[in-house]
Amino acid sequence: MIRTGFLLSLPLVLCQACAGGAAGDDTRGESPWGDPEPTVWEAVAVSDVAGETAGEAVLAWMSEKDLHQGLGMEFNRLEIEQDTPELARVLMDGLRDDSIQGQEFEVRLEESDGEWKPVEIRRRWICRRGVSENELCL
Repeated sequence: MIRTGFLLSLPLVLCQACAGGAAGDDTRGESPWGDPEPTVWEAVAVSDVAGETAGEAVLAWMSEKDLHQGLGMEFNRLEIEQDTPELARVLMDGLRDDSIQGQEFEVRLEESDGEWKPVEIRRRWICRRGVSENELCL
């Protein structure tokens, strides 16, 4: 009987948590499951790496920063999205941390003299339980 009460109340809890915005509205409402929330973008130092292609330049930057080393140990997913040569997004997801789910990088690139180089890099953290007023993961 206790299980039945719990199961019957679960949809009501989910419905209450999902309230908070009409279709197409940017507000998300709250969820008991802790929807990930990003911090604001912050600048990251640009290193002096280059590649013959924009993709090679992104991989060279990642290699220099050892971002790929923790795959399978410190995080479980590494995704690179590069729809245009000038902008790449790198997502490291599934960090083994109770407050930080992942981090996302935006790498802006420019081509000069046959080489592609990162010219601007930004990072934001993806927080499991929300973001504090100081932009730290809770």
